Amino acid sequence: MKKIIFLLCLAAFLFLFACSRPITSESDGKITVIVSDGEVELFNGEISFEKGNNLVDLLKNHDQIAMKGNLQQYGFYIDEMCGLRASSNSWWNIKINGADAEVGISSIELKDQDVIAFTLTDLSSFN
Repeated sequence: MKKIIFLLCLAAFLFLFACSRPITSESDGKITVIVSDGEVELFNGEISFEKGNNLVDLLKNHDQIAMKGNLQQYGFYIDEMCGLRASSNSWWNIKINGADAEVGISSIELKDQDVIAFTLTDLSSFN
């Protein structure tokens, strides 16, 4: 009988202890992502991330951005964002907080409050 009472008390204690801790799913940060064709913004919004997330996976799995591309020798090459595909004469330029990215998208580290802008850029704009 003492064992049953002990087990019931233990079960009640564990139940109360387990229920007293709130379950949180807070993110480690948010970034603002802007996708533009050079004239029109196709997407402008915040995306939450957790430690260990990478930008490639976040954008590939995002419903509106749905980034497509392929992994090449030097990292991920972006072919398409928001349904807009880069041609053989254009590429996706990346700016982080207003400055051109010094690394490719595969190497960009996510930092809270960063603004990452992707602009489809035509090679003819450099002539």
